[in-house]
Amino acid sequence: MSATAAVAERYSSHRDGRVAKGPTGEIVPGSGCPDKPEDAQACGGAIALGAEDVRTWIGAEEAANRLGVKRETLYAYVSRGLLRKEPGDGRRSQFRRDDVERLVARGRKTQARRGSKGVVIESAITFVDDGALYYHGVDAVKLARLWPIEAAGQFIWDSAADGGSSAGVDPPGDHRAWEYPEAWAAHLDLVHAADAAGRMTPPLDRILRAFALLPREPAAFRMPSGGYDCQGFGRAAVAFEIDCLSSSKPGAPRSRSREGRPGDSLADRIAYQLLGPDPSAEIRSLLRTAVILSADHGLAVPTMCVRLVASVGADPLSSLMAGMCAIRGSEPGTGFLAIERFLAAGSPMTWSLQPDEDDPCSPGRLGFTHTVYDRADPRAEELLSQLRVISTESDAIDRKRLQRALATVEQVQTRTGRQPNIDFALATFAYATHLPEGSSEAVFCIGRSLGWIGHLIEAGRTSDRYRLHEIYTGPGPS
Repeated sequence: MSATAAVAERYSSHRDGRVAKGPTGEIVPGSGCPDKPEDAQACGGAIALGAEDVRTWIGAEEAANRLGVKRETLYAYVSRGLLRKEPGDGRRSQFRRDDVERLVARGRKTQARRGSKGVVIESAITFVDDGALYYHGVDAVKLARLWPIEAAGQFIWDSAADGGSSAGVDPPGDHRAWEYPEAWAAHLDLVHAADAAGRMTPPLDRILRAFALLPREPAAFRMPSGGYDCQGFGRAAVAFEIDCLSSSKPGAPRSRSREGRPGDSLADRIAYQLLGPDPSAEIRSLLRTAVILSADHGLAVPTMCVRLVASVGADPLSSLMAGMCAIRGSEPGTGFLAIERFLAAGSPMTWSLQPDEDDPCSPGRLGFTHTVYDRADPRAEELLSQLRVISTESDAIDRKRLQRALATVEQVQTRTGRQPNIDFALATFAYATHLPEGSSEAVFCIGRSLGWIGHLIEAGRTSDRYRLHEIYTGPGPS
């Protein structure tokens, strides 16, 4: 236990004691410990911590009470960088008091606007703690090693539907088909026709173009009681995204999501669309891992776009497309295509010399920064580790390409100390397995769609409306 945590524990153990004050209001040392943080320093020399004192940290119960949330929600705040947690021995969590008070103040301002909600949102889907990613309390890395994509998606949706009231570690037994309405196929054929005419585009562009052609009101998923069957829509949307991966001509047998063999897994279907018949078992396994590790990461910007659009009553198709449109950008989590192209064109030395800090779109910055993890991104660690192992056992991995990417990791780490993130790992996977250009962002989109559907389900359980509040900085009225 750290010195801070040890003294804070002593401080907490005296919270029920009364503080004696002198005639002028001064604290009488040794008479107990105060409730007010400003009195803590005067409460005996044993409480003083030098540069930091107990006023800096508060326990989980007190922090949860101040914020009016469940203790589990505190860890969601930590995962989004809203709250700092003092590393301890795992038995007592301590949180920064000033972070808690800032969130309390933000909540008061938000509540002044009736019917609106600030940017702090409770969710039972994902949290990050001590460098590990969890889906509803289950380690995402372990889940990605063992579960099929279908089971992982269903698990996320079930956790969103029950509001976090249940927990489990067994794959759900739902075996409903992941297929889309026959009427959607005509729109997909139009996109394939454009590719056949010579206008080849990256897979994510095909996904966006095909979804834009679909009717705004997905009537097939309307429920008699009102609203939408988000899980049914989710299975259809993911299957449709998979069929958008291939640039095959209309009517070609690559359209497997609707015509695939019974028992084909989603990983099989993704591999088939990207690589054609009989992709290796190793590639299918890597795709399963990549999709599941991409499924959710809390309220990242694309996910927040999905929830914001859904909060105004938009249909699930429009909400999903809002997230898709936010995948590309100049922030980590949006740089897959840029990293793929840099790996294909550059060398480890030119990457390591890239001006990360000066150029916000630098592949070095996009592939080696993250605002959530203090150390390594566990998703990137797992995917790169699997690539290393498989490369020693199978020709499914281009060893020269993988070594070039790993040399890049070593050089950037030596120069900056930064660790690769999921963007870099997915781009490396696509590059080392000769997937079509843009496959990394498309695989990420398919995975993240599982999480987005979970957020739609979760948002549908409430009537929250979100409104961001600006601080006006322009001139006054003239």
